[in-house]
Formats: sequence, structure tokens, C-alpha cells
Amino acid sequence: MKLDRREKMKKLVNILLVLAMVLGMIPTMVNAEKSYNTNDGKITINPAKENQVYKIYEVLKLESFDSDKRAYAYKATEAWERFINSAGIKGTYVNVDAQGYVTWVPAKDNEAGAAEFAAKALAYAKDETNNIAATATKESGNNTTVEFTGLNLGYYLVDSSLGALCGLTTTAKEVTIHEKNTAGDMKKEVKIDAVNYGESNTASIGDTIEYKIEVTIGKGAETYTLTDLLDESLTLDVNSISVTAPNFTDFATVDTTATNDYTFKVTIEGSKLAEGTEVTITYKAVLNEKAEKVNNNKATLVYGNNNKIEKETKTYTYEFDLIKTDSSNVLLDGAKFKLYDAATGGNEIKVILIDEANHIYRVATEAENAAEAITVTDGKATIFGLGNGTYYLEETKQPEGYNKLASRVEVKVENADNKATTETADNVIKYVRGGVRVINYNGTVLPTTGGLGTTLFIAIGSLVALMAAVVLVTNKRMANENI
Repeated sequence: MKLDRREKMKKLVNILLVLAMVLGMIPTMVNAEKSYNTNDGKITINPAKENQVYKIYEVLKLESFDSDKRAYAYKATEAWERFINSAGIKGTYVNVDAQGYVTWVPAKDNEAGAAEFAAKALAYAKDETNNIAATATKESGNNTTVEFTGLNLGYYLVDSSLGALCGLTTTAKEVTIHEKNTAGDMKKEVKIDAVNYGESNTASIGDTIEYKIEVTIGKGAETYTLTDLLDESLTLDVNSISVTAPNFTDFATVDTTATNDYTFKVTIEGSKLAEGTEVTITYKAVLNEKAEKVNNNKATLVYGNNNKIEKETKTYTYEFDLIKTDSSNVLLDGAKFKLYDAATGGNEIKVILIDEANHIYRVATEAENAAEAITVTDGKATIFGLGNGTYYLEETKQPEGYNKLASRVEVKVENADNKATTETADNVIKYVRGGVRVINYNGTVLPTTGGLGTTLFIAIGSLVALMAAVVLVTNKRMANENI
């Protein structure tokens, strides 16, 4: 009996020892859980760019780590397993063992390798067919610091709307990274004269207009997409499009298949260009018969995570009223004119009648059948579709009873329409102000032979001759009677 009691006591002691060991292990297990799986990871972006959107993606989960020994045990998250094991990633950037543990390929264990991997991972995440959702998203607003807290410990891809941060980092447990990307920029101009460019210009219908866009490449964004939308009054010369950058080739593609959103599109591979590179895009368009007073050309640049820059140029074309009057400001009908670009000789600027009721002409295109002349009706005609410059009107037919102009009349078009004002008084329409007024002077009645004066002269002469004859006959009778 004593032996049994001793054995029982021994078993009880063993049980208590085992229990003590188990109880001793609990804090360790709790600490391990706390170290790796209690969502106490933190990523801080400082400095961050204002008014940007930041996203993080957990690519690898961290099972355990020893920061002193720089030892980390990673496996791919469920969402990223296919990417990690895909051709071009596995064996190139990372190795994956039979148990799924991920290690970095030594040849790519550097900043350049991480940047390449980040770019590919970001492209994979943004491909909607892969259904990759961001682990967390935050907008910086006016802040220069963005924090992501409560994260599982792991290996994260950090993305900003400026482009991939190349922010591959571990949350063991807290890490601060910097926004490495810079914003791109765009400048758009239209040619004003032989040398200078600006935000607007003027042109006549049929003129060729030259445009220039300059895109400055920032850091981080892989692709810059430029779309350009021309008003229907501007006809693009597709063969004139040129895309250049100093010391770089094969970095852009051009799509001239027009849509409702753009006339042409240029895709620039920013990853092939150095930060600060200036890409120049030039092209030409013709102001056509659909011209309006204001004709727009809008360019839109999209890069990163929907960063957008929009710029617009305007091309103005003008009109003027031609008013025909006499010296008393009374409107005259029936005159005909032609328009030239010089005081003598020069080129005729052909026009076409587009509104007969309101006597409106516009500059004709080469394909149109031009009018023989500008005919003034009701004392007025309007000529539309002219850019800034000096023009000349030549009268080819004057109103009936008026003298024809001896020389061409100068017309200056300068940044505005030149409209005329008239008024009606006593059923007579008179010119008041504005427009281009052209005066005709009527001729005077010159003396002629065979008129009333000559008839009276002949009648009086005949009467005098008759009276002389009577006197002569009377004198002869008296002389005969005296004999």
C-alpha cells in the first residue's frame, strides 16, 4: 500500500510539472501571436504628397521574423499566389520552396530589382481581370503624412495616384517610407506667327494651324496617355503628328482612330524615360468650312492613378459688315465687290454665300464653288471667316447712277468682329456707325445739244426772221405805192 501511495504521489508530481510547463509556454505562445498576428503593423508615408490617393496591397504574409538576425519567413497571400508563382516572377525575382516560403532572388536583391518587381505587381493589381483589391486606401488631402495602422505583418506594395512608390516594405512592425514620385506636367500652345506660340491665335478658313504639346515626365508613373480633341471645324493632318524626346526612341505609340472622346491618342511609356524628360508632340490642322467664331483644341494627359491635366487652345476667326452708302449716309444697293490680300495685284480671297436672307458670305474652301462677287443687298453684306490682317475690297460694279471707286478700300481685321449699326427714319435706312463703310458719289447732269435751250433759240430765231420778212415785204409795198 505504501508503494502505491508513493507511485501515486510521483504521478501527481509529474502531472503538475507538465501542467507547469504548459502554463509556462502560454505566455510565449501569446507573445508569438502578438508578435505576428495581432494586426499591429503600421506603414507611415512621410512626406506624402498633398491631395493624392494612397493604396497598400499585402502581397506576402509574415509568419515569423527575427529582426536581429534579419530572418523573415514569408508566404504569398491567397490573392497574390498566382502572381508570385507566375512566369517572369517566380525564378526571376523570387524563389518559392515546396512549402510556399518566398525568398528574394539574390541577383534582384537591390533597389532596381525591387522597383521592377513593384511595377509588375502594380500592373497586375490594376488589371481588373485579376480581382485584386487594395488592403487599405487613404487620401492625403492637405496632409503631408499618411498612416496605415492595424495591419497584418507582411510585405506590402504601396501605390500612390502619382504612380507606384516602389514601396515594397515589411511591417515588422512599423516602417516609414517616402513618396518618391513626382508629378508630371503638360503645356499646350498654338502657333501665333512664324516664330511664336501662345494659348490662342486667329486664322482664316482654309489656313493651316500648327500646335505644340510638351509633356514633362515625372518619376513613378509607368504610362502617360495623351488624348487630343479637335472641334469639328478643325481637320487634323494625321501625317503631321510627331512625337520626340531628346536621346530617346521607341517610347510612344500614336493612335489616329478618332472617337467621341478624342481625335487622336498618344501613349507614352514613362518607364522608358528619365525623370524630367520633355516629350514634344507637334501636329497641324486646317480650319474648315464648319468654322465658328471660336474653335477649340483640348488636350488631356492622364498618368498614375487617374491624375489628370487638361489644357486648351482657341483659334478665333472674325467677320465684318460691308456697308454701301451715298454721301448722305443713305444705304445703296447693287454694288459688287471682290476681296484681296493686297492693295494692288495680290490674291483674291474667294467667298461663298451661306445666308441669302441676311446677305452673309464666308471665306470659301478650295473644294467649294465660290461666288463671282460679293453683292451688296439692302445696303449691306457680311464677310465671315477671316483671321487678323489687312484686306482690300475692290468694287467691280457700282450702284446705278454713281461713280465707280477708283481704287481698292482697305479693311483691317484686328481681334474683333466689325459690325455696323443702321437706323430707319422717314422710310429711309441710313448708316450710323461701325462696319466698313464704302461711299459712292453720284454724277451731275452735263449740258447737251438738241435740248430745250436750242429749241427755244431756234424758235426765237425763226420769229425774228419772220418779223424781218414782214418788215421787208411791207417796205417793198410802200415803195411801189410811192412810184
